[in-house]
Amino acid sequence: MENTELLDALNLLEAERNISKEVLLEAIQNALLIASKNHFGKADNIDVTIDPDTCNYHVIAKKTVVDEVEDDLEQISLADAHEIDGSFQVGDVVGIEIESKAFGRIATASAKNVILQKIREEEKELGIALAEQQIGAVRMALKEGLCIITGGPGTGKTMIQKAILDIYQSEHDDNIVCCAPTGRAARRMEESTGHFASTVHSALGLGTGEGSPCGAEEELPADLVIADESSMLDIYVAESLFSALKETCRLVIVGDADQLPSVGPGAVLSELIASGRIPVVRLDHVFRQEEGSLIAENAKRIRHGMTDLAFGEDFRFIPSGDTAESAGIIEKLYLQETAAI
Repeated sequence: MENTELLDALNLLEAERNISKEVLLEAIQNALLIASKNHFGKADNIDVTIDPDTCNYHVIAKKTVVDEVEDDLEQISLADAHEIDGSFQVGDVVGIEIESKAFGRIATASAKNVILQKIREEEKELGIALAEQQIGAVRMALKEGLCIITGGPGTGKTMIQKAILDIYQSEHDDNIVCCAPTGRAARRMEESTGHFASTVHSALGLGTGEGSPCGAEEELPADLVIADESSMLDIYVAESLFSALKETCRLVIVGDADQLPSVGPGAVLSELIASGRIPVVRLDHVFRQEEGSLIAENAKRIRHGMTDLAFGEDFRFIPSGDTAESAGIIEKLYLQETAAI
């Protein structure tokens, strides 16, 4: 039975969401067998075949040729068998194709559910339940060739990266590159995701001093690149990274667009988002409130134009009459903090 909708869904999931065709076909075949059992009350004599190239599928009921039919689900009369082929004899098995539009809908829904199942398996592995925003971000990263995930501190960017990496790696043997603009950010990325990470400069083989080349000389051998803390990318490093990617490489840009821009020229992350040409997931739910820090929560309130901030030990309001007095207060607080280390 031809199913254009199923073919479209299968191609979309394989090409854009990195779910292997074998996994999809197996899930569809199982779903059709279950549907047959639910529809007919049994599935022992049902075969399902799917052409991986055309996605034409066939649900075949194998019926035994008998003189007198006692079970029309498993048997066919000799007279009816002869209408198909006059050479059939009693005891032969005849394959009868079952046609039903319901099977097409079941097959398509099954294919689309595979990606969600992969995410649920990852949640179980991590011992967490991803929020709807986070699931949307993971889906987008597995679907789009280029996308941006942005959010403030405590919004779950790290957990999303780990989920993306684990799901992608479970389906592919492709090369993965995790990188960040600074060594400290790269180390934090590696510790939190469990995947090796390096600086962007190191990944591209760039120098770091003045006069160093601003462009990568060789193509980056990666099929998936996740660039964390991308608000710190300036236009030169970003151009080197983008130019080094092969055409089929998938790039996930992660960062907090509300952080201060890079020391170098350009505000790459915020301007890429403002372009409106790249798929973006904006995370605004703070998950780390239970740790006692009010900074993340107040940052979210400020971004939404709210003035009713929460104050406590780690977030205080200190009145100051002028810039000089503010500088003195900051210096005093800095000295107190460093003395306590």
